[in-house]
Amino acid sequence: MEPIVGISSLHYNWANLEEAFKRCKFEFDLNVIEFSYFDLLKENNFSYIKKINEKYNLKLGLHIWDNIPEIGKINSILKFKDYLKICLITGIDFITMHLGKYDERDKGLKIVFEVLEEIVHLYEEENIQICIENHYIDELGNCPEEFLYFFEKINSTSLKFCFDYGHGNLTGNIFNFIEKLHKFFGVVHISDNNGDKDEHLYYKDGNIKWEELIPLTLKKGFYGPYIIEYGGKKEKFDKIKKFKDDLKYFAENL
Repeated sequence: MEPIVGISSLHYNWANLEEAFKRCKFEFDLNVIEFSYFDLLKENNFSYIKKINEKYNLKLGLHIWDNIPEIGKINSILKFKDYLKICLITGIDFITMHLGKYDERDKGLKIVFEVLEEIVHLYEEENIQICIENHYIDELGNCPEEFLYFFEKINSTSLKFCFDYGHGNLTGNIFNFIEKLHKFFGVVHISDNNGDKDEHLYYKDGNIKWEELIPLTLKKGFYGPYIIEYGGKKEKFDKIKKFKDDLKYFAENL
C-alpha cells in the first residue's frame, strides 16, 4: 500500500482555488488539500469548489479554528451544523479541529464532549470525519488520556484523531500519542520544531526523530493522509519531495 500525502492550504502559494488544486495535483503530485476555513471564506460560491475538484479528484479537508469551550455548547453545535453544510456543498471529506483553551480544564473538556456527542452522528450519516487534534501544553488535548476520554465514550466511525507530530514534540509525549491512539488516527500533520515553539520548520530541520516515528506510525497501520504543514511563502519543492520520498521508502522497507 502506498501512503497518501497531502498539503495544508496555508503552507504553499496559490492565488486562486483553481491554482491551489492544480499545484497540489500536478506540481507536487499530492492527493489531499486541507483547507483553512479562512481560505475558503475567500470563495463566495462554495459549490465552485466541488466543480473544480471534478477535474482533480482530490481528498479535501477543512481546518477550523474555534475555541469551543469559550463559544459554549449551544453556539458550537450551531457552528458545526453550518460546517457540515459547507462540507456537503464543497465535497469536503474531513474536518480538523482543536479542543480549545479553557481555565477550568475538566469543564472545558466536558463542553467539547457534549458538543461532539450531539453532532457527530450527523457527520456519520454523511460519511464525513471529525478529526480532533493534539495541541500545546496550555491547551486542551495535550496528552493522549484527554483524547481517550472522547474515544472511549463516543462510539462513532466519524470521530477520529488528528496527530500533529510538531505539537507532540512540544508536549514531550510524541511516542506516547502513537502508542495509545494509533487505532483512532484519521489524519496526521507534518512539520518540525526544536521542542520549544511551534515553528513549522521544514521536515528534518528540527529535532523530531522522524526515522523512528514514521516507520512506527506505518507499522501501526496508518498510511494517511499525511498532511504537510511547512513551507508557506518560502515553500521549497525539494523539502516536499523529500518527505514524500522518505515516507514511500519507509513503507516499502518495514
